[in-house]
Formats: sequence, structure tokens, C-alpha cells
Amino acid sequence: MLKNHNKIFKPNLFFSKMKRGKSNLIFSILILSTMLFSLTFVESACSLGATPLGAGAKVKPGTEVLVTWNFYNLYGDRTTHITITKTSGPNWDIRYEPEFHEEQYDISGVISPMNENLAIETSSVVLEIPANPPEGVTYVKHPSKDGYIPVKQLKIYIKVPENAKLWENTGFTFQAKGDCFTEPGAVIPAVATEMKVNITTTTDFYEKKVDDEKGILSLTGGIIGVNLTTGLSLFAILAVLVIVFLIIKMKKKTKSNFSY
Repeated sequence: MLKNHNKIFKPNLFFSKMKRGKSNLIFSILILSTMLFSLTFVESACSLGATPLGAGAKVKPGTEVLVTWNFYNLYGDRTTHITITKTSGPNWDIRYEPEFHEEQYDISGVISPMNENLAIETSSVVLEIPANPPEGVTYVKHPSKDGYIPVKQLKIYIKVPENAKLWENTGFTFQAKGDCFTEPGAVIPAVATEMKVNITTTTDFYEKKVDDEKGILSLTGGIIGVNLTTGLSLFAILAVLVIVFLIIKMKKKTKSNFSY
């Protein structure tokens, strides 16, 4: 009886099966959590595309430069709310169109505020530009595929100061940050892109001879602010006066000797 009882119970085998079952349970929970996380991530995709990523202009001081930045949302599943900021560059007068403002959105029955310059809805590539495109939407050629990308444009106006130095290069960097709602009051961590703008100050072409502005030494050791031609003329006149003075002096000396 005792021998048969030991064969049936086998405590080591019992606890081994319990550990194996616990490990399988933990593994199953991890797999399920990963699947749920992946599903949540896919449902909350936030996308931001932009073109161009660089721009340049040569303008006169006092000119207002217009830079157009195109944005699109091809790979997300919800609207991307874009905020524009200047991250580097001098403190010139810069304005944006649309300007930074607050909008109210109905997110699944809850009114939620969002600060933005503009919002980009999800879209897809089209083979032909529609005859009546949606308001505020334009189209750019896809860089590597057939068709056109629907974009919304943001305009950046940069005013070059009147006193800006000629032929000087000035660089700016602008950042576009995109946010997407996940649920009422919650926003997906932002995606961002940058554009670099380089402005060179210039003027109308002309060519003229520059006079020699070097002065000559005055009798007191100062600099007379005259050009070289005037200086030579004055020097010749001064030499003549000195010669006349010497001749008169010599005549007076000769007359003095005869009188003696």
C-alpha cells in the first residue's frame, strides 16, 4: 500500500508541472500585452510630412521674403496639428500665415482645445489633380511615385532690415511640430521636421570708378580732406610762392649790398 501511494503522489513532478504552468501563463500574458500595445500604437499613428526642407533668396535690404512650406499627412490615421517656431536665426520681423492660434475640437463627444498654426487631415496620393480641390488644399508632384500629394501651405514672411549689410548671408531654422489627439484631453507625443532658410542681401548691379580719397599732409601735420589732384595743385601753388619769396629776398639783399 505504501509503495503504491508513493508512486501516485510524486511531489517533485507535481511542483514541476505547477512551475511550468505558471511560466506558460506569464508568457501568454506578455504576448497578449504586446499585441494590445501594438494595436493601440497602430490606432494612434501621427504622421507629418513636409516639403521643401530648405530654401534660399537673394534680396535687397528692406525686402520682405516669402517662404512657402507644404505639409501633408499620408501615413497617419488622424489629424496632425502643426505648430511653427523659429529655432535659430537673428531677431528679424517674422510672421506666419496662418498665425498661431487656439482651435476647439470635438474629440469623441468632448470639446478639447488645441494650439496650432494649421491642421492637416489624413490624405492619400492621387493620380490626377481634381478639377475642384478641397478648400486650402494644393497638390505637389510625388518625388518617387506617379501621382500628386495633397498639401496645405504655411507661409513665412521674413522682413530684411533696412540697415542689413550687403552681401551678407543670414541663416534661419524653422521647426514644425505635429500633435495628434489619442482621446479627449490626451495627445500623442509630437513628431517634428525642420526647414533651413538662407537669405543673402544684395543690390542692383552698377560699376563706377572710385576717386582716390587719400589726403596730403598739411603744414601743421594734419590731414587735409582733399583728393590727390587738388593736393598736387595746392603743392604747386605753394612751391611757386616759396620761389617768389626767395627771389624777393635775394633782390633785397642785392640792393642792400649796393647801398653799402
